[in-house]
Amino acid sequence: MESNLQVKNLEELYSVFTNIFNNEVKPYIEERFPRNKYTEPVYYILDNFVLRRFRSGIPLVMAELLNVKKEYIIPIAAASELMFAIALVQDDFFDNSEVRGDIPSAHIKYGTRVSMASCDYSYCYIIKILREIENFNLPRPLIEKIYLSFLEIQEKVFISFLVEMQNNKSLDFTQDDILELHKNKTIHGINTIYCASLIFDHILKSNFAESLKEYSIELAIAGQIKNDIYDLTRYAKSRGYTDILNGYITYPLAILIKCLSLEERKKLAKFFSEGDIEKIVHLMNEKKVIDKCIIDGIKHAEKGINLIPKKFNKILTNIMQLWVEGNKVNKDSVSSALK
Repeated sequence: MESNLQVKNLEELYSVFTNIFNNEVKPYIEERFPRNKYTEPVYYILDNFVLRRFRSGIPLVMAELLNVKKEYIIPIAAASELMFAIALVQDDFFDNSEVRGDIPSAHIKYGTRVSMASCDYSYCYIIKILREIENFNLPRPLIEKIYLSFLEIQEKVFISFLVEMQNNKSLDFTQDDILELHKNKTIHGINTIYCASLIFDHILKSNFAESLKEYSIELAIAGQIKNDIYDLTRYAKSRGYTDILNGYITYPLAILIKCLSLEERKKLAKFFSEGDIEKIVHLMNEKKVIDKCIIDGIKHAEKGINLIPKKFNKILTNIMQLWVEGNKVNKDSVSSALK
């Protein structure tokens, strides 16, 4: 059956993602993941934290436009959204963050012990949801590959938590370290598109899963660079400068370190020890850090465009290109000079 899905711009695409989550994915989760006092901290984030639901949206849009039954893909989409909600509960606790967007963090509302135990309890249901792919006539090696890929999410997400917690305001990290961190922090979205594409490849006798995995990685990096830039420009006073002084490792800071001589690095370390954000910002401006980050972010996004399979129809190609734009920093809306 031919799809009538038409998407003209990013806002329409975001709306499609939201509708898919609210009308298809969340009801699927609710049928399998009970609402009770044990799951309340996770449901609190799932219900109240507003975010772009591309993790489930893109794979299910792809299924529709590739004429593959959504029932093959929805267990992967639902497991990914639930897994990401759990990770947000954990991330706020590990970051000592009292808020998630505009709402109190789950560990603030429900307490640390209950929230962390709820996360572990809720993981059982991810496994149960994911096992529903066994209801379809998929080869056992493919099923095992998907299970292993989801297991690796946990490994990589917790590596990202540990890297940030153990950094302890050290400046001993590189641009490559940050790129690896960005991939690990965004692994849920990367994995969902990859696992769905493995199923598409099996059903359609195609071979685009690996290309779409690389597409997802490039966009994940571009999106993280964009977020780091916006934190330092649009939200500098409320978030960006505080994050720097708290020792959070970011892409702009890695670029700054890369540009410095040994003597300048010693000065930077001194500025950090004194909490002198004005001198740190001055150094970033002097080295044109934001300009360099914008160039790198756009470069990663444009790599993504080249990884979109040529055999996709025009509608799906347009959607994949729109998602590239959604992860690309808008250089016209960003000041290259920090204030």
